[in-house]
Amino acid sequence: MTSKKAISDSTCNTRRLFQLFLKLPPIYRVPRDVFYRILQFFCNSYAVLDHQQRTPELIELPQMVAVRVCHAWHDIVMKDPSLWRRLVFRYGMSARGTVDKFNAALAYWVKKAAPYTLSLTLSVEGRIKGHLWWDVTASLEKWAWQLGAITLVVPDTHYCRFLGNVDFLWLRHLELDLDPFSHNAVTARSSRTNPFPLIRSLDVVSLHPSQFPDERVTSRLFSLSLLYHAGARGYRPTLTSDWSYATALAGCSNLVELSLGLGAADPSSGVAVQGLVELMTLRTLRLRFLSTQSVFGKFLEDIRCPNLLELDVDSAERIHADDQTDLYEQRLTHLILQSPCTWSLRSFSIRNVDFKESELICMLIALRALWHFEFMPASYSESYPNLFRRFQGTSNWNPLCLTLDTLRVGSSEILDFHKRLMGAIQSRCLHHLPLKRVQLVYYDDLLLERAKLDECIEGFTRHSRAFHEECFRTRQVSVSVQVVPK
Repeated sequence: MTSKKAISDSTCNTRRLFQLFLKLPPIYRVPRDVFYRILQFFCNSYAVLDHQQRTPELIELPQMVAVRVCHAWHDIVMKDPSLWRRLVFRYGMSARGTVDKFNAALAYWVKKAAPYTLSLTLSVEGRIKGHLWWDVTASLEKWAWQLGAITLVVPDTHYCRFLGNVDFLWLRHLELDLDPFSHNAVTARSSRTNPFPLIRSLDVVSLHPSQFPDERVTSRLFSLSLLYHAGARGYRPTLTSDWSYATALAGCSNLVELSLGLGAADPSSGVAVQGLVELMTLRTLRLRFLSTQSVFGKFLEDIRCPNLLELDVDSAERIHADDQTDLYEQRLTHLILQSPCTWSLRSFSIRNVDFKESELICMLIALRALWHFEFMPASYSESYPNLFRRFQGTSNWNPLCLTLDTLRVGSSEILDFHKRLMGAIQSRCLHHLPLKRVQLVYYDDLLLERAKLDECIEGFTRHSRAFHEECFRTRQVSVSVQVVPK
């Protein structure tokens, strides 16, 4: 016979579980069979698509189950406005009906999600006639006070000129994907106050830096991205754009994160900057080569970021050592030495670019507090004979990066590559400078070589544990291999 205490405990547990259940978002309160049916449909759809067969229709579900799924899902969506925070609308044609649908959808969307700061993505894939576009902008102006983030993808900058005339009181993120020959679209008119009083993040794909917004906008930015994603749409600027980067950054006194796209060298350009631009709050700097002709711009010699924590260099296309003679890496070295961020930088990443070994070693020597180093060159060759020797802790070399914890490297010649790397790791263990984590990324799918590499790593680990147990007890070394098909 069940005791009263057991019944009381069971009742308390049930009540407690029910209270926790009420705190869950509505999407997690779907009946189990309904939730299972939704998952089953999506899984079946994926499996069918994976085998290039037709996608099952909703009408193929049992009728009563399908109705229950629709009602349950409709109830969730209508009673949980948080699911309405983001709206994506794409224009594929210029027609009055399309514009009317957008205006109606925007009004209904804002009404349903009234308690929240909203994020709108408006993508214009074709040209819209002038009078129809002004109807669109009229709707945006009407609801501008409630938009917290806007993404505009338009083929003509003329469409964006209304931005400086509208008060976006709560806008914090603005992303513009414009045509390559854009005029200034985000500068306020001289007779107006700042249209973006709370702006914190600006991402512009092809706005020319010389047409950058005035200081009323830039002084509030925490995150800035200029031309960083331009390579995705084929836009490859020359360094005529890069020369004005330092001037554009002069007003960004509160930047925390900066991403810049690098173009090709242009002998006719070269605008001198008066004095250095100090970015005292900058923590993350990302530089991307937009083509195989890209180089480090001279603007890097005109900025200082003494509190930089993360430096990331990559390329939209693989830049091999024989693709061009000079990337002007010394300008990046100059930035590191002049900032000076030698004691602040914690993470340094290089991907899809072949650096000069001498300049790379100079950079690593200067980085005296580095924790994480990611080295993924476009191709591994004999151009790096001394790099991993300098990582060793031997007395006859001045070892690089004494504070290094994590090392991530990649190559397509992995069997030759890992021997030098493993020698460096073993030497650091001998001299009480062990790493916590090492990851090899192999750009191939030859499982035979992968097996050989695993065997070498296993033997190295056993050897290190046997002879340097104390080092491994204090700082565990983890060596892993990731195979990435070419």
